[in-house]
Amino acid sequence: MAATSMLKPITGIMIAFGLPINNWVSALFYGSVVHQKSFPNLWTKLSSEPSTETLRAIVADVGKDFGIQNGALILRNANGSFGAEFLYGSQVSWDAKEEFSPFFHPIVRSVVKRKAENNTILDKNEWIDLLIPLVTREKLIGFLAFSEPSDGAFNSRQIAFLERVADMLAIGSEAAFLFDAAGKWSLQL
Repeated sequence: MAATSMLKPITGIMIAFGLPINNWVSALFYGSVVHQKSFPNLWTKLSSEPSTETLRAIVADVGKDFGIQNGALILRNANGSFGAEFLYGSQVSWDAKEEFSPFFHPIVRSVVKRKAENNTILDKNEWIDLLIPLVTREKLIGFLAFSEPSDGAFNSRQIAFLERVADMLAIGSEAAFLFDAAGKWSLQL
């Protein structure tokens, strides 16, 4: 009986402080991470208004949440070249004539340096620390480019979250293109 009466307060304390402690331990080991529950909010935002303005807002919000000073959303345009859809930060620039090999997995500058590989995008853009491809129907339609977050290098959970955001933006960019084209078409009538 005495053991049971001692167990109840301990269980109550564990339940009350479990989530904050779990978040603290997670932040300690994994760094600043945008929680997965924010992903449905981003998807809802894009679903309710599929436009290029919404794409830009999502990239800016995610960058702000991660404490990233510089970022870009680069999309393939109608003539097949990659143009800057959205740039933010003081060091950001993008040359639309830039040629590079398509990539289908995230590219992290520190890994490229460690493997002594060449990457033309990273070589020409010193501000970029992470590239995440936007792929639909097995075609590269664009990518996200970010400088390092305020708490240092990207960790695997942050990259996984940004990959999900990139997948969402890839689908959303096609929907936004169709939505914008339909709007222009309706104005012509």
